[in-house]
Amino acid sequence: MMRFVRVGVRPLALAIGGACGLAAAPLTLQAQAWSVQGGASAGIEYNDNYFAASDNARAATIATVRPFAAATRSSETTDIAALVTVAENQVWGPSASYVSGRAGVSGAFRDGVSTWSGVASFVRAPELQRVLAPDGLATELTYTNTGAITGGYTRAISDRWAAGFSAAAYENRYGAVEGTVAARANRGASAGGRAEYAWSDRTQLVMSTIFSGERTDIEHTYAVTPTIGFVHQATARLTVSGSAGGYWSRTDASATAVCDIASCSGGVPDTSTRRHDGGYLLGGDVAYAVSATSRLWATLASSLVPSGTGTFTRDEVARANFTHEWSERLSSRVAANFVHGKYTAPGTTATSNDYALETTLAWRFADRWTLDASYRRTHVGTGLTGAPASANVVGISIAYSSGAPTTPEWIGVRTDALVLPGAGAVSSREQPAWMREAPIVPESPPS
Repeated sequence: MMRFVRVGVRPLALAIGGACGLAAAPLTLQAQAWSVQGGASAGIEYNDNYFAASDNARAATIATVRPFAAATRSSETTDIAALVTVAENQVWGPSASYVSGRAGVSGAFRDGVSTWSGVASFVRAPELQRVLAPDGLATELTYTNTGAITGGYTRAISDRWAAGFSAAAYENRYGAVEGTVAARANRGASAGGRAEYAWSDRTQLVMSTIFSGERTDIEHTYAVTPTIGFVHQATARLTVSGSAGGYWSRTDASATAVCDIASCSGGVPDTSTRRHDGGYLLGGDVAYAVSATSRLWATLASSLVPSGTGTFTRDEVARANFTHEWSERLSSRVAANFVHGKYTAPGTTATSNDYALETTLAWRFADRWTLDASYRRTHVGTGLTGAPASANVVGISIAYSSGAPTTPEWIGVRTDALVLPGAGAVSSREQPAWMREAPIVPESPPS
């Protein structure tokens, strides 16, 4: 996801490739229902345009060693997972060695008719961010620190109806890799309600309304996003979903703060401005088990997201992911991601089209050893100097595993999106787990 606070294309991938990620090393302790594991992976990556520069590209080689510790507990009524990982990353080329990491805990508690769930997490990683520049938009490599917490409650009202509520909060802060950082820190929160109706054994309707707010030193935005959608399991192997909705927002912005950075045609507007925006949000996805060894997942979605520009962004996102197991020891993944982002601030409006293509091959060449190789090409519509820029990234990693780990699914999964509720693909409690949990997608251009 470069990651515009929400999406991240990581030019410095902490683990090379998603199929291997972090593997559990031979430390596995079990006490009652708890499983505690530790492990590590090591990899090296070459990026031919480390800072996403439109010209004078600077290459970098990044070596990463990442240990981790994870604990899980599962019972008929409770699921708990926790993870801590810290990585040392050495960079040759630009002088930009760094420490990255993530920590998180998730839990779900169920009784006969209701479920409480929540996730708290913190991630530090180098990521490309959209920023305001004198000529409009540009891209900046920053150390991004993201903290987020979400929680929700769902209760079955009848055999067909269920209702619930959810709340979330986040904060993004940025540090400079070189020079001074231009990305604007942002924080926000959201809350809303949700209703689900089981139309049939295979079809479910989902309705929700979310209220959200974001605050930066440039503007304060408040929005409401009602959506309605469906999930339909056409066959045992095919599930489709779709959703439609809209958004209405009010933004109080400081034109002076924006025009201090970006060129404002016609001079600086009023020192403070208020605007109202609105529009449609559409989304949907397809999850298809092509065979016992092949799976396809694709999605289209529009949503409202925060960004390093300090302004709210409307994203149109298309993603596709195909995985295939060639044998018990060899698997591959091909993925693509396209993002169209629109950025609006007092005195300036800009758009950017970004994409990422990635292929990964994972080989378990021994019972406890995995070799993982990947290639990724990324393109941003506005690079370091505001002009388009591309990068090619190749990498390889090796990991030692004690067997089939029971660690949380997010180990080795790159941070993908911090999305305020929009009209993305709808999920259902009735779907198979692999359809409900989207596969790892490539680190995509910022939004």
